[in-house]
Amino acid sequence: MNKHNLKVGQTLYVRLVDRYHQANKVDFIELKVESIGRKWATVTQKGYTRRRRVDIDTLELEDGRGTIWLSPAAYTEAKALREAWHAFLTAIDMARYRPPRGLTVDAINEARAKLCL
Repeated sequence: MNKHNLKVGQTLYVRLVDRYHQANKVDFIELKVESIGRKWATVTQKGYTRRRRVDIDTLELEDGRGTIWLSPAAYTEAKALREAWHAFLTAIDMARYRPPRGLTVDAINEARAKLCL
């Protein structure tokens, strides 16, 4: 099932970090979709003949060396979500033995419901 609605000719992006893992240096390589099958999409990088396969459900490269993004903005949004979640969990961990002042059982239950926990 092609849940990302990939189309032949569509541009996808793979994120590469430089070899020294510098946090501020993020490059995206553009890939073009050449064909789409039941499980895999075949993509190529401009100027290269090597074809790579991408799982059309997970957008993972077949060789496991990266995740494909529909746009650079999609990567930025996912990264912001991961960072916010990590900060939230860190704050929860720091308050694990004593709840913050003014916190009520109803507020805890509401937060759990919103987080689907």
